[in-house]
Amino acid sequence: ARRAMSRTGVLGLAFRPIDTLSGGERQRVIIARALAQEPQVLLLDEPTSHLDVRYQVEIMELIISLSHVDGLACGVVLHDINLAARYCDLIVMMKSGGIHCQGRPWDVLTPENIMDVYGVASIVMKHPILECPLVVTLEAGAKGPGFEGAGAPGGRTQPYGGILNEESS
Repeated sequence: ARRAMSRTGVLGLAFRPIDTLSGGERQRVIIARALAQEPQVLLLDEPTSHLDVRYQVEIMELIISLSHVDGLACGVVLHDINLAARYCDLIVMMKSGGIHCQGRPWDVLTPENIMDVYGVASIVMKHPILECPLVVTLEAGAKGPGFEGAGAPGGRTQPYGGILNEESS
């Protein structure tokens, strides 16, 4: 248990009551508890939900380290498309309880798939620093890039533009 607590950075929290921990500390404690069992596979259901951005990044970086450095197989359920794009090697996109598509982030996170699954128009571009997909959502119910956004925020009526992801073509 000590090794798991050290690995997740919660050794100093050992004697604190759980109700005094921040959301990020609590998530790391939960992951430490799972690691103490020495699993071969770690499955996490929305480990970043209700966390501020700092703790989201910390938790995802911990999971990546557990996978890439420690060799632990990790599966994560996320609803944040951009967190999945940045941190996941493979993505399974679900729709109506079944697999809609699966593969590498650039192959899965396309405007067409996002429209099919979420009903939201989007633009997918290369993140300017990280080079992973960056998804910008536009308007629910729209028919994809280039639509006439009559109901767009701010009353815009001009098309939003096109797909900026050169790698997907």
